[in-house]
Amino acid sequence: EAVDDINQLINSLERLIRKKKAIKKGVMQELLTGNKRLPEFSGEWVDKKLKDVYTVLTTGKLDANAMSETGIYRFYTCAKSYYFIDSYAFDDEALLISGNGENVGYIHYYKGKFNAYQRTYILMGFTEDIFYIKYYLEKYLPERIEKEVHAGGTPYIKKDTISEMTIKLPSTIEEQKAISQILLNMDVEIELLQEKLNKYQKIKQGMLDELLTGKTRLI
Repeated sequence: EAVDDINQLINSLERLIRKKKAIKKGVMQELLTGNKRLPEFSGEWVDKKLKDVYTVLTTGKLDANAMSETGIYRFYTCAKSYYFIDSYAFDDEALLISGNGENVGYIHYYKGKFNAYQRTYILMGFTEDIFYIKYYLEKYLPERIEKEVHAGGTPYIKKDTISEMTIKLPSTIEEQKAISQILLNMDVEIELLQEKLNKYQKIKQGMLDELLTGKTRLI
């Protein structure tokens, strides 16, 4: 019964996270297309090539195993998590896009000193709101990759898959920032719920270790 109680709590958190992610997906569909406008804004939206909203598109130069456990700088590969490394090659605000593997198209945002794997695409020097661009890519880049992905042993994308992509955005950066802030707030809420879920999953594991071995007895 004690384990069942925490299982119910875990299940309710998992349902809530799924619900919040579904709501975010719907909000992205409305706000990133201009189907629903924020009340304080008007004016036309514009279509641009992605290459027209940044000044730098490059890749890292390192092998994926260049990471160091004692490193102090972030090292981005094509994984969803980042690692650490002893030296940095970039010091900027950037979007980093996984260029191959099972996480192809996954997007990181980072501002500061970092280094990257040779198949990680790095976009810097944005002339539009970087977070709006990130959310737009999160929603629509997978569709483009699915059409153009080059599959052999390992799926990968080319530079023009990114640079030639057409994006739709408000003509004012103020509206872009207002939209991205709504989505950022939703991400923070989901992240906090995920941290709470992780905590309760660890508590459950600790309970199992204690209760199923007799180390701790119920009163």
